[in-house]
Amino acid sequence: HLSVLELLLEGEKPPLLSSSLADDDVTLTAVQTNPDITVGDGIRIPKDAVLVERELAVADGRLHHRITLESFHLSDVLLTLRIALAADFVDIFEVRGYQRKARGERLPIEVSADGLTMSYMGLDDVLRRTVVRFSPPPTFIDADGATFVVTLAPHAAQVIDIVASGGIAELVNGVAPDTKKAVARVRRENAHWDKTAMRVFTSSESVNALIERAFADVRLL
Repeated sequence: HLSVLELLLEGEKPPLLSSSLADDDVTLTAVQTNPDITVGDGIRIPKDAVLVERELAVADGRLHHRITLESFHLSDVLLTLRIALAADFVDIFEVRGYQRKARGERLPIEVSADGLTMSYMGLDDVLRRTVVRFSPPPTFIDADGATFVVTLAPHAAQVIDIVASGGIAELVNGVAPDTKKAVARVRRENAHWDKTAMRVFTSSESVNALIERAFADVRLL
C-alpha cells in the first residue's frame, strides 16, 4: 500500500551514485550523496561530503529500509533528513491503468512518536492498514512523514531503520525496525531452502545459468 517513500536531504533529492542488487537477491543497495548545501551566498556543506547508503529488503511480508549517513567533511555537519510517506491503497488493477467507478475511504492518519498508521476502509467493508515505524524515533513527525535532525562528526555515521507493514488491519502489527536482523533471517531461510530443494544440472553452462535464475525467481516467490 505504500505509494510514497521519498528521501530528501536539506529539502533536495540526493544525487544517485550507484545501485546494486545483492547476488542472492535479498537486498537492494543505493548509494547517494549530498549536493552543495548553501546558506545565503556561501556553501555550508560542499557536494559529496556526506554519503547516504540505503539498503532495502523484503522479509516476512514487510519492507525493511536502512539508511546510513556517513560524513567525510573536516568538521561537524548538521543535516536535516526528511522521509516523505504516503499510502494510496490503490489495487493492482488501478496500478495497471483500470479506472474504478468508486473507491473506499481513506481514514485519518494516526501519528505516534515513532511512526505512522495509514488506514483505508474498502468498498468490501474490510479495513486495511499500512504501519510504518522508525528507529530511532524522528526529531519531528507528522501525517506526511518524518524529519531527522542529525549532527555528524568527521567520519561518524548515523543509522536509521524503517519498517513498513501492510495488509488487512487485524493481521498487521508494527514490529520494531531492525533491517540487519531481517536480512540475516532471510539469508538463513534461503540457505536452508537451497540445501533442501531439488536441483537440476545439465552439460550446458548457459542452460544451467537459466535454471539457476529460474530457481532464484521461484525462491523469491
